[in-house]
Amino acid sequence: WRTDGDELAFHFHVDKFKWLMRKKPFVCDSAHWWLPRIETLIESGIRLKVVAIKRDQEATVRSFLNLKGGGDVGSINHWVEHDDSFWNKNFWDVCYPKYVSDSLEDALNQYWAAYYDEVARLEALYPDVVNMFPIESLSSEAGQLEILSFCGFAKPVLLADAHKNANTLDDGRTFFQNPISFLSV
Repeated sequence: WRTDGDELAFHFHVDKFKWLMRKKPFVCDSAHWWLPRIETLIESGIRLKVVAIKRDQEATVRSFLNLKGGGDVGSINHWVEHDDSFWNKNFWDVCYPKYVSDSLEDALNQYWAAYYDEVARLEALYPDVVNMFPIESLSSEAGQLEILSFCGFAKPVLLADAHKNANTLDDGRTFFQNPISFLSV
């Protein structure tokens, strides 16, 4: 997550993305960990569109708590530096920012706020490249068309029944673990 982190891993993914762009007219990579690197990607000259999907804070935090073990002993907490004695360390820990917090729920609230503040900052600086859409846009034809139009698709074709993520909440709503995507056009 940190921009002073593993440059080799970052450049591996950028090079893979550039290779795919030579082979296909459109390439998509959906991952939250691109967020701190968006400006670097824009400045590198890669033609891209960033689509950030914004979900309600309470629902997002509740979903992560459900997915990561509730915050109790043995839960996964990517958002706090810890010694693996209360929360479990995880391979994906490096993909998340770190906060000072005594609870997973508080760290998640900090992450949600910081994440969408950064998206809003990027959207203001690069409105032709970055756009944030409410999660409800995924559930309507008009919303889907708006997203695809922003991405540069002149004649998008919509699926009659979009694929539902396997990560669902008890009330049937879908949990999108990766709330940001970018698409090269």
